[in-house]
Amino acid sequence: MSTISLPTAYPPQTHRRRKRGRRIRRRLILALAILSLSSLTGASLTWLGVALADHFSLPPAQADPLSADRGQENQTERDWRLTLVNADHPMEEGYVPELTTIDASGRQIDCRIAEELNQMLSDMKKEGLSPLVCSAYRTWDKQAGLFHSQVNKQKAQGLSGPEAAAAASAVVAAPGTSEHQLGLAVDIVALDYQTLDDGQERTLEFQWLQEHCWEYGFILRYPPKLSHRTGVIYEPWHYRYVGSEAAWSIMSQGICLEDYLGA
Repeated sequence: MSTISLPTAYPPQTHRRRKRGRRIRRRLILALAILSLSSLTGASLTWLGVALADHFSLPPAQADPLSADRGQENQTERDWRLTLVNADHPMEEGYVPELTTIDASGRQIDCRIAEELNQMLSDMKKEGLSPLVCSAYRTWDKQAGLFHSQVNKQKAQGLSGPEAAAAASAVVAAPGTSEHQLGLAVDIVALDYQTLDDGQERTLEFQWLQEHCWEYGFILRYPPKLSHRTGVIYEPWHYRYVGSEAAWSIMSQGICLEDYLGA
């Protein structure tokens, strides 16, 4: 398998934030030095130092997206972008996101990710690529139908009911455990290679996505060699929206969403 690694350099906005942080710290140190020379009492210096620090400190929203503790913040409860859905974290039955249609086929996604997805696909086409969204939001019934069809295939190979269900769940998520039901996941393939298998990674579309998908807030959700964490086979076509900061951290480290969230 040959994949394109993300560059190790931080994104430009991170460099700007760090430069601004260094400039603020220098101003703070200079101000405290001047005040200490003016013979203020220790209590006065302490109070004024805290006030200056509060005034000049960077707001939390500008924190480095590659902070080592970022994945430990357990943002799942407060950030819809990081909602974890898998076999151990099933979604609430009956959940339906606010949907918007993305193409002539009628495929839909959560309306909150439409702008980023459309921009990503548009930029790919500008590069001469031909991405195709072959699957997006799925209803509960649709997911159930796909799962039961896979169970029947496994049974046809001689597996018992429970064995067939377990084998099927590694290929097709059981209803209630699929990210497609969240409306935050899409399957993207090359127009000239629409087979859902490992051959997808040899396409130029896949290689472009490996390098750039994070810029639009998407990750390769089920990477190779991490099936023991995700519970799903390697799927070089399945992309999940998590927001650009989380996406950068996940893709650059070669981890999965479960690792990022510590789940």
